[in-house]
Amino acid sequence: MGPSPQPGGWEVPPARWRARRERDGRPRAAQQGRGYGRELLAEAEEIARDWGLAGLRLTARGGLGLERFYTSCGYTEVGRVPGAIRVAPGDDRDDITFWRALA
Repeated sequence: MGPSPQPGGWEVPPARWRARRERDGRPRAAQQGRGYGRELLAEAEEIARDWGLAGLRLTARGGLGLERFYTSCGYTEVGRVPGAIRVAPGDDRDDITFWRALA
């Protein structure tokens, strides 16, 4: 299955991702620390380079330690909206945007 245009960009072919993620994209707790997240990002970056993209932008919910993970993978935090994501009443998290230029 090839890439499919979506409003605002391109969607990575889902078949390449299914075997390595849960339905919502989060790794299972037992899979954390095994390098699967880095492997997924490396594959996404390879696909993006093949498509000739200049970089990748991703977003994450604050409060989960993802800032450190994405930074260690070469992404730079380029934006943050404090309290933009309501997880539950009284539990608002930041919406964080990251960017990685692809050479």
